[in-house]
Amino acid sequence: MKGTVAIVIVSCTVLGSIDAGFAEDVPKTGKLLCTIESAAGLVYSEDNKKYEPQVIHYPEKHRRFVLTIKPIVRDQMQRDSCRSTFAYWEPILSQKGSFDESDDPNMKNHTGFADTREYIGRRCFASTEATIKYFDWGHPVLMVSYDFPPNEFEGFPGEWLRLYRDALSSLSFLASGGGDYTGDVVIAGKCQSMPPPAAPKCDDSDNDPIMQEYFPRHCQRKR
Repeated sequence: MKGTVAIVIVSCTVLGSIDAGFAEDVPKTGKLLCTIESAAGLVYSEDNKKYEPQVIHYPEKHRRFVLTIKPIVRDQMQRDSCRSTFAYWEPILSQKGSFDESDDPNMKNHTGFADTREYIGRRCFASTEATIKYFDWGHPVLMVSYDFPPNEFEGFPGEWLRLYRDALSSLSFLASGGGDYTGDVVIAGKCQSMPPPAAPKCDDSDNDPIMQEYFPRHCQRKR
């Protein structure tokens, strides 16, 4: 409880008074360039061997990330996996109305495919995915949304993101932090839409009808 109080106090102090905003006019698809403006939370201290509330100053290369939002369209294999998963869990729900560890398909040596419960929602029911790619990390963070509210995303336990419009109508975010810090960290900042990449300039192959038939592409022709 003390840890929870500590992170609330330090986060409110550093992040300031945050207008909760609304989900209206928040991008549903596209790419955003986001910048972390402040961060705070509980961070493990090697010196004191415990978690302590503190302000966090991320290095410049970690203060920006690209946020890609797009609808989820499942291929046939994913649809079949969801169907098989539903077929496994539905009788258990109907007969017991509750679950325990013994229901795990891995515990029962289930021969067909059945996902465990913690993955069913994101793999079979989520409608939108948001991918965070930091400039200094090689592994993206994947989160999903279920339409209501459409501006809130969640990933694995402890991973979350919320987009909103602040009092000045700026596109802002609150999210779970990470990086080199082990503990509960909250980050806040602003996002802006990224324009689509410019088409490459045309070359001789773009004037070749055979190349255009088998390898069509859009390019900028000289004026």
